[in-house]
Amino acid sequence: MSGIKILSDYPGANIIIHSISDEETVLVVSVEQDIRDTGEWWFYWNFCVDGAQGKEILFQFGNGEVLGPWGPCVRRENSVGGAPGKWEWAGAETLVDRKSFRYRFGPDDSRVYFAFSFPYQLSDHFRFVDTRAENASDSGIPPLRTGTLVVSEKGRAIPIVEIGKSASGKKIILTARHHACESPASYQLEGIMEHFLGTADSLLTTEYSILVVPFMDLDGVEDGDQGKSRIPHDHNRDYGGTPLYSSVAAVKRLAAGNDIIGAFDLHSPWKWGGRDDHFFIVGQPEKYQHHADAFGEILTETVRALASPGDILYDRSQDVPFGMDWNTGIGNSFSRFFRERGVDIAVSTEMPYFGVEGTVHTPEKLKKFGTCFAVALEKYFRQE
Repeated sequence: MSGIKILSDYPGANIIIHSISDEETVLVVSVEQDIRDTGEWWFYWNFCVDGAQGKEILFQFGNGEVLGPWGPCVRRENSVGGAPGKWEWAGAETLVDRKSFRYRFGPDDSRVYFAFSFPYQLSDHFRFVDTRAENASDSGIPPLRTGTLVVSEKGRAIPIVEIGKSASGKKIILTARHHACESPASYQLEGIMEHFLGTADSLLTTEYSILVVPFMDLDGVEDGDQGKSRIPHDHNRDYGGTPLYSSVAAVKRLAAGNDIIGAFDLHSPWKWGGRDDHFFIVGQPEKYQHHADAFGEILTETVRALASPGDILYDRSQDVPFGMDWNTGIGNSFSRFFRERGVDIAVSTEMPYFGVEGTVHTPEKLKKFGTCFAVALEKYFRQE
């Protein structure tokens, strides 16, 4: 009929195709996100269109509002050669409403990828570390050591990174993607690592070291799962008793075998609206909150000092106090596990998918916020 193909056979893909039909002057593609083994409604999707050069297509989603304020995220491959383009927002003008968008394909757009927000896959992580793994220990720049944390349930090697002093000494642990779809947190994490790999005199890499697990749910990330509320429970509710997931069991072993003095778990929140449009820190039980407060104050000052117009900001009034809304402390989470092991600062953070008018999130801005976060970590641990 139309000659186009909707593809979902690549890392991170997620879509259910209902129909492709010609309706007068426009081609209509009906789709929805694949919830798979998620126990509640969720919003992540990612698919590719092949062979639509020169066409205009109306994409209609049949399961809730899943289009952000800047339209879909898009990346083009050109039939006349050259490297694929970078991910960018298609623009609010492509929106019909929050369930549908129109897109006109250029004459050479042989393959175009669309996604809910900026994807971040295992290949992106390797692209980052491969350009930095040659850091010489005698150059003054901290070395980057990469390895395998553990093998996943589907046989994938889950990476772990260590920056700074190895073997013995105090360590800070950073994790992301306990929920597979929460890709903005990965860009934030890359910005954090970039800062420490470019800083010669950091306490955190000269006297301590930083352990990074970038993909706690690597299978979900690569398979394109939602990851949140996975049945019977997701990775961030797996820290009690005997874990279901090999990555969680491995992190628990890391905790037992190292002197962990700080634990930071990076997330992204609900799709949009209110607090979920702003970066925030999840509040702690009263015994630990003053540590989170101290870090929050430092992060606030750091962002103010380093941010340029349009950069991602942090306002502590957006934080969710312990006991409010969903922050009840119920469940066997990463942060609860480390608090119960006596780690004074063990917090989760939430980085939105889209941002707000005037602060539209992009990979560059997410990574710059990661730089601010890294500087705040340095200041916090220097005063401890």
